[in-house]
Amino acid sequence: MRWIELTHRWRSGTIGLLLAIIGHRDVWTTVPHKHDAVTRSAGRVAGAMRDALRADAGRSETITFASPGFGVDRLGFGAAEAPMRTRPATY
Repeated sequence: MRWIELTHRWRSGTIGLLLAIIGHRDVWTTVPHKHDAVTRSAGRVAGAMRDALRADAGRSETITFASPGFGVDRLGFGAAEAPMRTRPATY
């Protein structure tokens, strides 16, 4: 019975650690311009959106704009293509 408790604790701890790492993926990402300051305006956001859609011919499925903690825009593609592409925030 003791070994069941020990196994359960180790398994739960390992799963918890894995979920913590996955949840903080921005911390582990190493891309240029990651720590750049982000300033926003409607015109620049619209321009970034237009450029992203034009460059990728509308194939991107998600667009995540830069935030104060992660200073690059992210384009997400389907499973058949590269999962994520980043570029410096220009807005």
